[in-house]
Formats: sequence, structure tokens, C-alpha cells
Amino acid sequence: MSKAIEIRTLLARLDAQALEQLCQEVVRLDEENARLRADLARMEENAEGWRDEAISLHEQLATALGGQPGINQTGALVVVPMERCA
Repeated sequence: MSKAIEIRTLLARLDAQALEQLCQEVVRLDEENARLRADLARMEENAEGWRDEAISLHEQLATALGGQPGINQTGALVVVPMERCA
């Protein structure tokens, strides 16, 4: 076998190995992406649930105190007395 044929054969084998490694990495990344998307969806659902719970509790507190739920300039949830709502 000539040197040129040996080099071409070696390069072809290396290309095949590189392609196989790339394919394996694509599969791994696809599986990781699917897992991360599922995790994100679950976390978004949890966050939505916590938000809904906070809003409900804020409304319950406002009702119990006879006021309206509100938010101040710093972002804190407050109960505004009814006389200040008019």
C-alpha cells in the first residue's frame, strides 16, 4: 500500500470517528435540551402557582382589613384603606 492510500484511509477513519462523536454529542445535547425545557416548564408552573397564592393572600388581607390591595412605589404589597381609595 502506498503512503497516499494509507493517509487517505487514516483520514477517512478519523472523519468517521469525528462524525460519530458529533452525532453522539448532538443526541446528548438534544436530551439535555428536552430535560431543561421540561424543568423550565415545571418551574414556570410553580412560579405561577406562587404568584396566584400571593395575590389571593393579598386580596384576603385587604378584605379582612376593609381596604384595597395595592402596591407602593418600591414594589411592596400594601393594603390601602378605603377612605384613601376614593
